[in-house]
Amino acid sequence: MDWMRLVKLPLCLLVACSALWGYVLHSPRCDWPLLVLFCGVLLLACGAAGLNSVQEREIDRLYTRTQNRPLAAGRLPVRQTLVGSLLLTGAGLLLLARVGPNFFPFFLGISAAILYNGVYTPLKQLSVLTLFPGGVAGAIPPLIGWTAAGGSLFEVQAWLVFTLFFLWQIPHYLLIILRHRQDFSQGTTPSLIRMIPAARLQHIAAVWIFASLVVALLLAQQCAIPPAALSLAFVPMVAGMAFCGLLLLSKQTRFGPTTLYRIFNLSFFCSLLSMALHQLSLS
Repeated sequence: MDWMRLVKLPLCLLVACSALWGYVLHSPRCDWPLLVLFCGVLLLACGAAGLNSVQEREIDRLYTRTQNRPLAAGRLPVRQTLVGSLLLTGAGLLLLARVGPNFFPFFLGISAAILYNGVYTPLKQLSVLTLFPGGVAGAIPPLIGWTAAGGSLFEVQAWLVFTLFFLWQIPHYLLIILRHRQDFSQGTTPSLIRMIPAARLQHIAAVWIFASLVVALLLAQQCAIPPAALSLAFVPMVAGMAFCGLLLLSKQTRFGPTTLYRIFNLSFFCSLLSMALHQLSLS
C-alpha cells in the first residue's frame, strides 16, 4: 500500500489513460501497441512520481496534506525508493521505445520526465511560475499516445489535444490550492494563495476553465466524429466545467472548492471517456 501511495498510482493511471485517449483519438482501434503504450506510460509516470516523492520528502513533512506520505513519514527507505523509481522510469521508457512507427513516444517520454523531475519539482521551491512547465509535462502523455498511433506532431489536432490538457491543469491546480488553502498559506514554498486573494484566484481559475472549453470545441470541429455523437460526448464537459466557471465568477458559498474540484474533473474525464468509447465503437 505504501508503494502505491508513493507512486501516486490513481493519478498515474489517469496519466496512462490520457495517453490511451490520444492514441484512440487518432486511430480508433484496440491492438497490441495500445497495451504496450498503456504499460509504458504507467511505468514512466509511476517512476517520475516516485522520484518526485524522493525529491520532496523534506517539504512534504511541513504540510498536513502530505506529511503522512510514505517517505515523509519514514515508512520507506530513501535509497530503496530511489532505485525502484529509476527502474520504473527506465522500464517505461524501454516500452515507449518499442511502441509506434517512430521514436517520438520515447523522446516525448524523456521530455516529460525531465520537465517534471528536473524542472518543475526543484524549481517549485523557488517560484509559482513552475506551474507552467509542470503543465507542459502533464500535457505530453496524450501526445505520446497520438504519436504511438502514427500521428504527426505537425498536425493541428495534435496541438489542440496538447493545449486542452495543458489548459485543464491550471484550474485543476488552482482548485487544489483553494481546497487546501490553509496548508498552502502556512507553507514555506512560494504559493499563489499568499500572493493573490482567494476571490481573485477563483476568477483566474474561471478564465482558464472557459479557455479550455474554447479549445475543446475547436478540437471537436477538427475530429472526424459525427456531429450528433460529438455533441453528446461533450455535454458533460461543457455543462460541468461551465457550471464550475460561472460559480467561481460569482460570490456563491453553497458549493465549496472541494465540490467544484470534483465536478470540474468528473465532467472533463466523462467527456473524454465518452469520446474514446465512441471512437472505439467505430473500429
